[in-house]
Amino acid sequence: MTRTHSLWGHLLFWPALAVWTWKLVEPNPVPEAVGDYLDAPLKFLIAKSLHFSGYAFLAFALGIWVPPRQRPLLLAFTLMLFHGVATEVIQTMVPNRSGRPVDVMIDWAGIATGVAVGWRFWKPLWIRTN
Repeated sequence: MTRTHSLWGHLLFWPALAVWTWKLVEPNPVPEAVGDYLDAPLKFLIAKSLHFSGYAFLAFALGIWVPPRQRPLLLAFTLMLFHGVATEVIQTMVPNRSGRPVDVMIDWAGIATGVAVGWRFWKPLWIRTN
């Protein structure tokens, strides 16, 4: 990967991971003013969609940042899988939150989708740098 791609990956991944982790473990991730306007089924759908898309974006950004065909890439994606589990475990200890195994599965599906979508984007980057 070129230095530019690595820089973009850093700029996309680390701030997104920090904000995402914070929102996953804070007691009230949705401001009350917003939450009051949503009925329960819509709130549920939005929450699960955010789990999926948040991890998909992180996986996509990670593939831009981490060099290809190296153990760090596999390690990085493995850490993302564990991040999904860890945030759910932490949520069980946070007031107003609950950790759910189904959320872990949604997180993992998002990671897999981010990798699948990203693969088409990353492959030309990797070919150009070899």
